Amino acid sequence: MKTQILTLILTVGFFSCNSGKTQKTLTIEKKKSDIILFKSNKTGNKTAVLISDTIKKMEVDDYPVTNDMLADKSSNNSSYKKKSGEIFSLDKVWFSNDTLNQTLVFELYTDYHRLYIYHLYNNDIPNDLINHMELDVSKSKFDNIFDSATFKQKRAYFSGFVNTAIKINQRYFKTRKGFRLGDKKEKAIRVYGNPDKCLTVNNIEKCEWKFEGDYIESEEIHPKAKTKRPFAKDSFGYSVMMYFRNNNLIAMIIRNDIP
Repeated sequence: MKTQILTLILTVGFFSCNSGKTQKTLTIEKKKSDIILFKSNKTGNKTAVLISDTIKKMEVDDYPVTNDMLADKSSNNSSYKKKSGEIFSLDKVWFSNDTLNQTLVFELYTDYHRLYIYHLYNNDIPNDLINHMELDVSKSKFDNIFDSATFKQKRAYFSGFVNTAIKINQRYFKTRKGFRLGDKKEKAIRVYGNPDKCLTVNNIEKCEWKFEGDYIESEEIHPKAKTKRPFAKDSFGYSVMMYFRNNNLIAMIIRNDIP
């Protein structure tokens, strides 16, 4: 950040010394995480003079599933409503592949924003992942008001959503960063660094990585953020939870925050 400040001061000094016949003004504007220096003349037109950003960033991970594949193709504005037993899945799209015996679940927000992505083996689903996923029960037979389902209810009927998931090609089950189920924990550490925390329950180790997003409200937070991790690019916050059995990845949750 010291380098950025010196750069701005020197640049401002240069234009001040060369103001000559036409008086020019300089303004500094903040756009996302970039500091942009603009030169303005009497007509009010602006020309970008400097873009300075030394903050290290990383691309968030995703799956190659397209927005068209995620489109709600029902005719009743269902909000992707699916039912299994006495529980409902809302705002989620379920995909599976029989050869891999795996399921992908996308929990969506506005404009296909992928708030959560769940990836799991159909026959080895961690209880923690099921507990993490929001599923619902209807409060009444005569309305569309829902309450959160209990873990016991979710555990009992979860397989119903897996069994009725949309069948898609194997190639969609590998992330853009190259992760697939069966990968070793060492691969995750090479990509993300050491996890923020790990916890082992019932022979399943859950590790979590959290990253600050570079879309932030306060200009004071970004330069002073107390983290050695890179910032998640074009994000309000990014986290990954991976579940390992015998050091092999058996499930994963990706979260991309919303403002």
